[in-house]
Amino acid sequence: MNNQLSNTLNFLRWFAALMVVVGHLRSFLFVEYNLVENKTIFIKLFYFITGFGHQAVIVFFVISGYLVGGAVLKKYKENKLNNEYIKSYFIKRFTRIYIVLIPALIIGYILDYYGNINFSDLYTNVFHISSMNSNVSEHLSLLTLVGNMLNLQTIFVSTLGTNGPLWSLANEWSYYILFILLFINNWTRILFLGIVVLLVFKNIDILIYSSIWFMGSYIVLVKKRLIHRYLAVTILFIILILSRKYNEFYIDLALALSISLLINSLKNDISSRVYFKNLNHKMADFSYSLYLFHFPFFVFLISVFYIYGVNSILMQPTITNLLYYFSFMLLIYLYVYLLFFVFEKNTINIQKYLIKKKSN
Repeated sequence: MNNQLSNTLNFLRWFAALMVVVGHLRSFLFVEYNLVENKTIFIKLFYFITGFGHQAVIVFFVISGYLVGGAVLKKYKENKLNNEYIKSYFIKRFTRIYIVLIPALIIGYILDYYGNINFSDLYTNVFHISSMNSNVSEHLSLLTLVGNMLNLQTIFVSTLGTNGPLWSLANEWSYYILFILLFINNWTRILFLGIVVLLVFKNIDILIYSSIWFMGSYIVLVKKRLIHRYLAVTILFIILILSRKYNEFYIDLALALSISLLINSLKNDISSRVYFKNLNHKMADFSYSLYLFHFPFFVFLISVFYIYGVNSILMQPTITNLLYYFSFMLLIYLYVYLLFFVFEKNTINIQKYLIKKKSN
């Protein structure tokens, strides 16, 4: 992968994670747009920019498809999709997901459990916040915890506690399994493929959105540059703007296609001008941790402030309250960055150790 494409993917990863967080936090701290009393141009822009959380997940799916599924397709075309590669594939996918997922579930469960006991107003969702589960206590059972550890949330159980973003991880894990099973040439493929399809069929959206993940994968096979990168960026911006008005699956497909076209336009780009490479790389490194850890933490944090007399729920977006908002953002990033060093940063070393141990 050339520097230009790698840098762009890193930027998209961390910026998409940021869009998820800013939208979630805004939904707690500030009233819905139709209830805003002073709709200045700045406030309109703020609400517009912080409303791309769903689109950010589409970006994640396409990039994941390109990096994970695309690598499988390359090996398949080179006739190198042997048992050793498949074993390594499962080790890498398992460690990539679970090194962060397990601590995120445990820490999130502890925060939600304690918060639900001591700060029940927010956790019972009496404020009717759109991005939160209706009543957190209904989503904290041991069965729900185990189901989320098996990535069966939205299939057999709900997402755990307040951590609604976990819905997309069930999709991601299903795509990892489904895609590699398409290329395993023995009778077990039919058996396991059938089981996986039956499982995800309980949530038909997982199968529907697999088309977006697979689109990212198959762009690897398109060797010829289809359009210029500037045109690809223009199309992406247009689709993003349209996506705020039309909340339909065909817009998600169009968005996925525009991202795929951007990737295609950069695949053979040998331009030496790569901007903010180190920053994009460092920010992208903990984007997965940010996605999994942020929600239970800031809900707990807001609850503590609220119970001790600091009104930080569904406020008007005044200058003072916006300062609260950006202070919360800073705390979220500091918290997640510390957890990144404990867990996600060790992923590659653990993968290497397990693959080496498997080979011995």
